[in-house]
Amino acid sequence: MLNFKLGAKAMLIACLIGFFITSCSNQDGLEEAGSLQNAVVDNSTTQSSQTNYNLLGQALAGAMNESPAFRKLLKKEALKKFDKDYDILYHMIKDVSVSNDQTVRDLLVSHFENPADLERIEREEPLITLFIPKLPEFSAESWDIDSDIPKVAVYQKEEDDLIFYSNEGAESIEMPEGAVPAFPLIVLKLNERVVLSNSSIAGGRSLAISSDSFSFSFIDDSFDGTRQDDGDEDDGNTEIERWTPTPNSKLRTAYSAYYWNTIQWQRDHIYYNLMPPNTTRGRLDSRYVETISTLAFRNGIAPTTAYNRISDHSGDPDRISGSTRWSGSRFPWIEGNFEFVITVIRNGRSGGSPLVKRFPVQAEELFNIQYTRDSPWSQYYITNISLKAFRPNLEISTWDLQEYGMTWKYQVSEYDPIQSTTRSYTHTSEFANNFSLKAGLFEKVELNFGTTNKTVDTQTMTVSTDFGNDDLGELEVRFDAPVIFDNYNPGSGPIYGIRSYDTGWINMTIEPALFGNP
Repeated sequence: MLNFKLGAKAMLIACLIGFFITSCSNQDGLEEAGSLQNAVVDNSTTQSSQTNYNLLGQALAGAMNESPAFRKLLKKEALKKFDKDYDILYHMIKDVSVSNDQTVRDLLVSHFENPADLERIEREEPLITLFIPKLPEFSAESWDIDSDIPKVAVYQKEEDDLIFYSNEGAESIEMPEGAVPAFPLIVLKLNERVVLSNSSIAGGRSLAISSDSFSFSFIDDSFDGTRQDDGDEDDGNTEIERWTPTPNSKLRTAYSAYYWNTIQWQRDHIYYNLMPPNTTRGRLDSRYVETISTLAFRNGIAPTTAYNRISDHSGDPDRISGSTRWSGSRFPWIEGNFEFVITVIRNGRSGGSPLVKRFPVQAEELFNIQYTRDSPWSQYYITNISLKAFRPNLEISTWDLQEYGMTWKYQVSEYDPIQSTTRSYTHTSEFANNFSLKAGLFEKVELNFGTTNKTVDTQTMTVSTDFGNDDLGELEVRFDAPVIFDNYNPGSGPIYGIRSYDTGWINMTIEPALFGNP
């Protein structure tokens, strides 16, 4: 058994284990496997599930030591990022050939004393996953399969500890507080982005996996690695405001008309092509979709405070006396991605319903991270972090003003499932009534509210949430709010600023973006 000599969860266990084993501080993943996998699976007790993980961890270590072809396969599968992380779902590869007509399962079973143990693991742990963390000296990209034989890390719930398995068995590795491993490592964990297809939280595409007993689906299509990532390349900009020389031409036209007071609502032109005096009525242009173009922690929040908010670790990290090392905090860049949840509350004429969007965010997309190696030991320390902006380009929905109210509320949280619950929210919004039916389609007549009376409606909606989610606040966006708020010319052409919104923790820019054919 390992001896980390920490004395408190806020030390290395808090720094290392939480993000090694389940994304963003879900150490209880082994215990909670039943709720995520689905009630139809007779999940074992925590102790039995722990045994399953330990047995497979030891077998994985032995198989990787024996077979370079197996290491090559694992690297290839991890780089696919099927769930937008370096995860390998065991059931996706168990029947894949390694060499000489030997499958992954054949190779692994040779490292079990009792072959029935692997059969039990396959039956009881359908979401068991291999994860390759991004470490300073090891990652899926940098893995040299000829020389690097990773250890396998398995979290021990009852001891709140880690075991590292190698071909020699369970290893005792003593690491100081705040250390990050400098050796090759694979983590055995529960997948939080994929569930059984008959789960109540399966909301994404089904996976084409051949399995005797299970079928799988993504929790949300945003975790589907086969979908094209529309996010911009990271520019390292720490400012949340999105200043761009090339906003969509329709947004530029709407801003120009707004600037010269031809229109008051920029979205009137973007969504309904209204532009007096020639165009005073128009149909919905559904090619445009409200989109979160930028997301970042609000400027002025200390980077460690921002990190602690989404990692469930209270208090700012302390400095180790006499050094510049960060300690006393868990850092997510040695595991997987954060998983953010955006819940949009919007009133509808036919009744309100919450719209939930989930999406992955790498730690490096929210923070600039600096590592320093503690020579001659096999470990690194985080010596500096700072905030940065992330460009997710996350589609929300077309703003059909005939169907939806004037105000949409965005609730932001970081996903950490512990126990699901439901909450009721009351939302009040105005409705525009200046619509007429023509040839079976609604047209907006005149700018703003037109000459008709607006109506006000209050609706109550039930939202499913999780006790473990890290609340990052909420904000409201109005249809009549400017999309572009300003521009300037530095000499090379105009630069346009997209309006940002603040939850208290998070700043986001939200704008209509063109997703259909122009």
